[in-house]
Amino acid sequence: MAATDLQLFRDEQAHPLVLLRACLRLFGAEVLEWEPTVVKRSIEDATEATVSRVNFVKILAALTVANRDNFWLEWETFHFLSQALNNNLPSAGAIQDQSVGQMMVAVDIAASIRKELGTLSEVPEFSDEVRRYIAAQLSEAGIWFVPEPLTFVNPLISGLTQVCGECDNEEEPQVDGLCSYCTDRYDADSLLKLEPDEELSKKYDGSKVRVIEKFKTLPVQKRLMDYLTKPATVLRETQADICTAKIVTGLEYMMHRRAQLSRQEAV
Repeated sequence: MAATDLQLFRDEQAHPLVLLRACLRLFGAEVLEWEPTVVKRSIEDATEATVSRVNFVKILAALTVANRDNFWLEWETFHFLSQALNNNLPSAGAIQDQSVGQMMVAVDIAASIRKELGTLSEVPEFSDEVRRYIAAQLSEAGIWFVPEPLTFVNPLISGLTQVCGECDNEEEPQVDGLCSYCTDRYDADSLLKLEPDEELSKKYDGSKVRVIEKFKTLPVQKRLMDYLTKPATVLRETQADICTAKIVTGLEYMMHRRAQLSRQEAV
């Protein structure tokens, strides 16, 4: 094997995507189906060296993301694999808070792994439970707007709500824009068919339903754009600026990990 591959498996700062590429280069696509013990033994036979625990965890995390959709579907799996993709040893028995930067990096790396496989795979959409887990972490941190790659949680963290002017009912925005109370949406024979009553939906056409943001995102978006495009911008101790500062910290960490990948790719 190449000396660079040997150095890579020994480097505890090795990027998960670079480690995955090395495994695919050494063993081919069949490595995606191997059991963890087979992966570890094969790498150590090829390198004649012990793979560090953190690197082995990153390799398994990358293989799992490449081969299964659980990262996008189950919040427990997202929580566990996110730690590994951030170069940490995850704990299966403890729930750890994750920063906006860590979640940005995990989502960014997972998408990169799937895109690396090309026609062999695709990038799934996140399930409702994973979106709500991410939103809960961000809300706890005092963040109500995030840029890519986490924009899919903005409706949740901004408190996007639909309010009916007819009955004052507040609820999450509905796809059809109708009030669930006025149209008896939940008065259904089956939980699998939660649709408004057809006659009532004609009477309440949604014209009195409006969508509002409980937490205004526009000021944060403006301050973030100012900070990123105008070097003289100084963030102050306002709510919008404090939120912006937390986002900037996350973006800087993600860009640091992307730069790390670029350096390792150039070797």
